[in-house]
Amino acid sequence: MVNVVTTETLMSSFNIAVDSGKFNTKATFEVLGIEHTAIIRTSKKAGHHSLENVEGIHEIEINGDKWTIGEEEIQSNNLKQEKSTDAHKIATLTIICKALKASGIRGKVNINLAINIPLSEFVLEEEKDAIRKLYIQDEVNGTDYFMIFDGEEFNFTIKNVLVAYETAGIVAKYRPTFIDKNVVILDCGGLNVTYLAVENGKVRFDNTDSNLCGSNKLVRDIIKKVAKQHRRTLSEDTVMKALKNEKAVTGAKAEEINAIIKSTFDKYVQVIVDDLTDLVDIDEYEVLMVGGSSPLYREAVSKALGGKTIKLSTNQIFDNVQGVFKGLKAKFPA
Repeated sequence: MVNVVTTETLMSSFNIAVDSGKFNTKATFEVLGIEHTAIIRTSKKAGHHSLENVEGIHEIEINGDKWTIGEEEIQSNNLKQEKSTDAHKIATLTIICKALKASGIRGKVNINLAINIPLSEFVLEEEKDAIRKLYIQDEVNGTDYFMIFDGEEFNFTIKNVLVAYETAGIVAKYRPTFIDKNVVILDCGGLNVTYLAVENGKVRFDNTDSNLCGSNKLVRDIIKKVAKQHRRTLSEDTVMKALKNEKAVTGAKAEEINAIIKSTFDKYVQVIVDDLTDLVDIDEYEVLMVGGSSPLYREAVSKALGGKTIKLSTNQIFDNVQGVFKGLKAKFPA
């Protein structure tokens, strides 16, 4: 939770790094020289639905269009890898407003924005251009945005967009620990798991891979299988608790359903392990897991690799966007 600055702060520019994932949209920014983070669900519904203020749910208005952001549901139109979608753009603009409000910034401000995209897109110049143009239509003067966020008006101009690849922040943040080492990074997100090899501290862009084994995809797969085979509609929360061994599914066909959950999870883990061992000689590499899905997979992947030690980043949710923010500040000093 970000502490709101109570006095109005006027500033000419504001740096913010945003990672709009399939499940959550994360951001890192600074308030009076102190780094802060913010997070919202990457979901949108047309119109305003809330009857009262609910933590994590926001009502916004852009160009007369009203949206409710952050309601907890998986949306089929967001189970895509591309970041150049309305859901990602609206989530990014919403979290910018959330950060500005938390920072106490009032009046028009110029935004320097860093955005993460999948590595498969980052290597294509046209994809990077598409992301920039999504947020900046006027490359000379920047693009103005007028929004109402939870009943309050915000006016900002996105002047610069720095496009980074997913896991770039991890490389930036942990680079000192990569020197003279071979490390393979597994970025476990909501939709995909991305692999990136770092050899002797140098990123190998020709030695990368990804698959659709993120935890959102896993949960959605299980929900569909159970509904089709046993006519029960499980909630995301129920499935996730079962996956984490916190609480098994109960009720009708519970034994069969729990077997589906286990077998589906095991299949996902096997794909993750197979792709990893196809990419690198696992005996010569350390493994670093990052991303919100990494705690879910870590133990099972380690076991499948014969008990190999797998490190977790210190903050699986925010490490990547915090690392990207460091690069943004270096490019656009406040």
